[in-house]
Amino acid sequence: MTKREIRKSIASFVLIFLIAFSAFGCITVRADGGKIWKTAEELIAEQGFINGVQMFESYQGSTGNDIGGGGPFGYSADFRPEVWKQFFANSKAMGFQICKFWNNYQMCGIQFDADCRVVGCGSNYLKNLRTIFELAQEQDLYISLTLMSHIESYFPKSWYEKMIRLVHNETYRNLFIQNWVRPVLELSAQYPNVIMVDLYCEPEADGSYWNIARGTSWENMQSFISDLQEAVELYNPRLATYCSATIQPEKISKLYGGIGLDYYSYDNYSSGSVPDPYDLFLDCPLVFGEIGANGVSNTENAVSSYYNAYLNNCINNGIKAAFYWLYHPTRLNAQSLIDDNNTARLRQATWTLRTWASDRINTVNGTPGALDTPAVMYSTGDYIRWFGARGAVSLTLQRSTDKENWSTVVTFNPSSVPSSVTEFHPNMYEYDDSSSLEAGIDYYYRVKATDSSENVTYSLPSYPISK
Repeated sequence: MTKREIRKSIASFVLIFLIAFSAFGCITVRADGGKIWKTAEELIAEQGFINGVQMFESYQGSTGNDIGGGGPFGYSADFRPEVWKQFFANSKAMGFQICKFWNNYQMCGIQFDADCRVVGCGSNYLKNLRTIFELAQEQDLYISLTLMSHIESYFPKSWYEKMIRLVHNETYRNLFIQNWVRPVLELSAQYPNVIMVDLYCEPEADGSYWNIARGTSWENMQSFISDLQEAVELYNPRLATYCSATIQPEKISKLYGGIGLDYYSYDNYSSGSVPDPYDLFLDCPLVFGEIGANGVSNTENAVSSYYNAYLNNCINNGIKAAFYWLYHPTRLNAQSLIDDNNTARLRQATWTLRTWASDRINTVNGTPGALDTPAVMYSTGDYIRWFGARGAVSLTLQRSTDKENWSTVVTFNPSSVPSSVTEFHPNMYEYDDSSSLEAGIDYYYRVKATDSSENVTYSLPSYPISK
């Protein structure tokens, strides 16, 4: 058996063991509501494609150190769970199934000595990472981690020469794996919604500095990635591994073959063309670590014409997963999903991504043309925001304090939106309910959609919201 086959066998045994013992209340792989979390392989087998989104920074002005500080420059932590709630709640509302983030961007959470040897993983970092996993579970979302991202872009050359020793020096590499990678993987093993890991995001991007640090050859890079792969096999064999590349896909087998990855991957920012993995003679499936559209304006029409075709091409050509680049509160470029007026609103273009996801799920479920399920976005005690539903003749915002007894806040026909409701983008609504709330009480919101045939769908309840 290959390493990959052995790892999958171990993962299957572990999953069966956990499920069996969950019946006795000893160990569980279930989140609230009794959900049984699938592996990436099971999710792909069931749905054919995993629809994901990526965020590498999490709040206004962040440099990635918000999860737990640390790094060679001694970053301080500024962890903000509310922004992660926004990320996960909005990602779920848009129809994404899995969220990816660079959990060691700028080496946050990694403790170094004066010579840049890794001596530990910050306890505060692990605590905050646990919170992130739990917030994702609350939104019924899967997670993909990243163990390394290209480092040349955020270190000056003098520091790069030190940091790259993690790759080409066996002693430094082993310290990194034992003192940081291992505790992160062992923590992730406690959360079955963490199902994928990008071992190294765009390692070829470091090539511009390779002539500076001694020993930085692709052979050493491949050896480093292989050691990360083995660490996953040891400390969380349930994770599916990939390594998002920047090279053309026809070169992937040559550079990544033999490492034992579950999926080949690369970051595709082309004009939407999608390769057929069969034609590339790849010996394992292909996923996209990032998909983007350089030069496409973030308007409804532009995104609709581009991404509908792009995502459908992914599925038709056998791509197994794709992570949209990017969800970001401050990086307001063509791909950002956040509005640029600093209100935490989603952009109009997200409606296209949401409706594509809705159509895709209906196709998988054998219910094409079914009434959309509305969704509550990230909201506060002042403004409740939600996606409507195509074909609805009535939308009703409801409120509850126990998620069982619901009262109507406002109801209307989408063809005639009342003045109390703001339609800030087509099919995207906002309502100020602050005057009706009592301080110190948690409220939940949901949206009811009804079509002309009296078919009804309900959104999932929101996070608890208080004044």
